[in-house]
Amino acid sequence: VTTSEALRHQGLERGVGRPDQYQVIRPGIDLRKFSPSGRDEARQLIRAELGLPMDAFVVISVMRLGPQKAPLDLIAAAESVAARRDDIRFLVVGGGPLEQAVRNEVTARALSDQVLLLGPRRDVAALLKASDLFVLTSRWEPLGIVYLEAAAVGLPCVGTNVDGAPEAVEEGATGYLVEPGEPRAVAEAILRIAEDTELATRLGEAAHQKAQKFSEEHFVAQIEGLYHRLLARRGIG
Repeated sequence: VTTSEALRHQGLERGVGRPDQYQVIRPGIDLRKFSPSGRDEARQLIRAELGLPMDAFVVISVMRLGPQKAPLDLIAAAESVAARRDDIRFLVVGGGPLEQAVRNEVTARALSDQVLLLGPRRDVAALLKASDLFVLTSRWEPLGIVYLEAAAVGLPCVGTNVDGAPEAVEEGATGYLVEPGEPRAVAEAILRIAEDTELATRLGEAAHQKAQKFSEEHFVAQIEGLYHRLLARRGIG
């Protein structure tokens, strides 16, 4: 069982198994928790807590601060954005082995007013609802569940064109994908959305619609169906 077509192809390319031994079952998300419901309230409460202006364009990234997610690429992108727009704020949620390096980079690039490092948080859904755009700078990504959670809230997404990410973010439809290791391209994609309200709204609405296909119930039904088929092959059940 793989979480994306990309992983299925990678397995077959490496000589692991046969095509008929694979099934792609994408993960499910809690669509009750991650939804547009309560966005206005979250926007008020979270922004007041963090000292964010109500009219700021807020970019959020939720990640483990490790090599896979390339958080330093995000900070470099934030610097490029800040050079052109002083009303865009970045929220970085998560901890990990590169946390101190990220903090040092924010200080070195004089981005303390633009980039808030929040560490691990349990209120990710509320933080997403208080934001305007989701960004991830991964160097590899089996699928990217957090893309789906952000989409379910109604956020457009900017990500990197790696592995299964294109199955979570539809280029030009629910967001934009750029090549990994290209912070300036990430910045340009962020600015493109931030500077076009109609575009941001259209992408966010499409993202929300796409996310409805990834319910926990659908995930469970696919797993259950797989077990039934395997048991049937052995004459069980």
